[in-house]
Amino acid sequence: MSLQTETAEHFIEELFRLGRSMRGALADNDAPELLPGSAAILLTLAMLGEVRQNALADELCITQSALSRQVGELVSRGFVDRSADPDDGRASLVRVNEAGQELLRSMRRKRADRLQHALADWTEDDAVAAFDMVSKLSKTLSQHAHSNHAQRRFGLLVGDSTES
Repeated sequence: MSLQTETAEHFIEELFRLGRSMRGALADNDAPELLPGSAAILLTLAMLGEVRQNALADELCITQSALSRQVGELVSRGFVDRSADPDDGRASLVRVNEAGQELLRSMRRKRADRLQHALADWTEDDAVAAFDMVSKLSKTLSQHAHSNHAQRRFGLLVGDSTES
């Protein structure tokens, strides 16, 4: 089934509203020691474990140069460890250290408490149904984001106006 243009436009608008609402309702400066965007990097790195920085950039669908400053800041603040890759001395490996793991645990607890408060009038069944749909949407959009990122990194996107 194809999504109608008007539905897609309204969906995008609602997703932007959801993102703003989530930041306002859940984040609430729960990690003032982090730069904006660093929490997502820290969370993703914790899920991946020790990886090369370029693999982390690919997972986040951002350029290595955009990631480099953020990782450097996380290293300097003591939340991430960086080491030389034993297989390739030109590359570095990054991983969340214990201080970073503790920060993530604290952030998760605070955000979960805020979400429970915000959804106090929801039933568990409503919350699970919403989670299932958001999870499905996230997986679908993530697949497309990774595909687009890879195409941008290694060649033109299909339909790119610079294509001859």
